[in-house]
Amino acid sequence: LTESFSSDTLVYPINWLYEAIDPDSFSDEKYLLQYAHRIKLDYAAFGSLQSDCDACSLRWVFVDIKRDSVIYRKSEAVAGADKSAAGVRLAADILKYFGKTVPERYDNSFTSLEAVKFRTKALQALSNKEYKKAVDYAEQAYKVDSTDVYTRNILSRTELDYALYLDSEGKPSGMYRLIALKTSERTILNYDSTNSEAYRILGKYYILEKMWGKAEAKLKKALELNPDNPRIYADYSRLHRSRMKSIGFKNEEQLLEYAFYLDPAFEDARLQLADYLYFNKWPRQAEKVVRKLLAIHPTSIEGWLFLGRMAVGEHDIQKITKTYNKILNIDPRNAEAYYNLGVFYYNSNDIDNAEKFFNRAVQVGNSLDAHLYLGHIYESQGLIDKAIEEYRLRIRFKKGFKDPYAEEARKRLYVLTHADSVLKTSNAKVK
Repeated sequence: LTESFSSDTLVYPINWLYEAIDPDSFSDEKYLLQYAHRIKLDYAAFGSLQSDCDACSLRWVFVDIKRDSVIYRKSEAVAGADKSAAGVRLAADILKYFGKTVPERYDNSFTSLEAVKFRTKALQALSNKEYKKAVDYAEQAYKVDSTDVYTRNILSRTELDYALYLDSEGKPSGMYRLIALKTSERTILNYDSTNSEAYRILGKYYILEKMWGKAEAKLKKALELNPDNPRIYADYSRLHRSRMKSIGFKNEEQLLEYAFYLDPAFEDARLQLADYLYFNKWPRQAEKVVRKLLAIHPTSIEGWLFLGRMAVGEHDIQKITKTYNKILNIDPRNAEAYYNLGVFYYNSNDIDNAEKFFNRAVQVGNSLDAHLYLGHIYESQGLIDKAIEEYRLRIRFKKGFKDPYAEEARKRLYVLTHADSVLKTSNAKVK
């Protein structure tokens, strides 16, 4: 579809939608129609197909969203490997509606259906920020068919995103970065020298390595090959502004706005822009960006957490209560929400509530920094054994060499376990 329409027509791939559609709503036609309206589609195709059966029915509906009218519904029996080819027939019907034909090179030969299943699971796990699970699924897809370019790109992407997650946890990530690098390089060298996504992943890799010239060259090549990939613009926004000008953009804001013009469901780009605006002391504009995200994706936990952190910064108890109640209604086991509430009450000297929320953050997600706060709380209450236990837990889960919270826990533990320490009289503080 993307290759058959003109450049002024955007076709949203299904994997972009994983980030903004509730997983239990993929088969809910009413919900999907509402979502199509929220992202202002002109047309949408919704389908369902069982994956674990020998002979199944593919059912789908093609809808004119602006007119709220069904163009047609179809159902066809598919079996075995024919399930993979059914997508081409679906696309062919859509193209015929617009007076176009399927390019001849689409000969209905596809990669293994088993590989399709694993890579789909990988993308869904990635959208849920289950990075290790995403890597495991992508590696299984790769084992089934290592020659399929789409599968190779998903492997590279999941490996690199997992590396970023490990970096945030202070854990070694080099092996996963290297797999992403080598897989993308070989994809270009041996399988598809004009593959935009492989170049984009290489660009992102070089950004992480702070090799800015190489990053720019790879992202520029990716953009040349596919100017409609929103992730390229989001990655480009990590470069210096002088490099942005070479592709016609003034700053990060313009790049990110164009990214979610191409993909209204691009949660990371909207949150990245909100961070940029908030950091530059434009809180109202930042909130506006997040509200637009929530208008499209009302259950975006990251969006609500952003508003929650803003409310804590403003010390607005009404906003805090409303926002975090919303988060916990969506995800009752969200450790970050409990932790943020604990920080708010701790800084408000409401120690009883702070202790309650920090303990809950530990129970539902072993929130590491909650251990440090609990250590300070118990130390201030004279519960030295409990404080020592919390400090030791925070030290045990140290995030790499530069972890100020683990270092603070180490200092307090030293004070409490060395009775003659001159530091013992110092006041415990958390920033």
